[in-house]
Amino acid sequence: MTTILSFTTLETPRLLLREINQGDLPEIFNIFSDKETLRYYGMEPFETEEEAEQLINAFRKGFEENQAIRWGIILKETNNLIGTIGFHNWSKRSFRAEVGYELSSNTLRKGIMTEALNKVIPYAYNEMGLNRIGATVAPENMASRKLLAKFSFREEGLLQDYGYSNGKFFDLMMHALLKRDWNK
Repeated sequence: MTTILSFTTLETPRLLLREINQGDLPEIFNIFSDKETLRYYGMEPFETEEEAEQLINAFRKGFEENQAIRWGIILKETNNLIGTIGFHNWSKRSFRAEVGYELSSNTLRKGIMTEALNKVIPYAYNEMGLNRIGATVAPENMASRKLLAKFSFREEGLLQDYGYSNGKFFDLMMHALLKRDWNK
């Protein structure tokens, strides 16, 4: 089974993907308190910076317990954290994890998440030893569904009442990319 001993920073032409730390609290709060960013996320917007601090701690704990990894997406041009991307629900026994991501609403549709996924997918297969990357997406989130399709993720089906937020259940679409289908 694969164990990640140290946090790996990844780099693309426009982005630095690095460990999230307490210094990122203002940006994490801004991202996760923005209703537009969280429209399809399945959680209530943050109301306090304490919630952002708890999320940063949860990201760190997931990594320390070898169950998850979450990078902050830094736009090199401004050196600002504009989103996060990473893997959670990591089952080493089954060689699978789920990818999750979000960007601040003012940075959408600029190819940023495509660039980030291009870097983390090879990391998942080559460094984490995954065979399957899953993703759950709100059926109405067409931008995310198209993004995943660009990387050959297949829609596997509708998960009815899979999530719960704002006092109601909601459906999610399950997508998956198997290592053998990657880069075909």
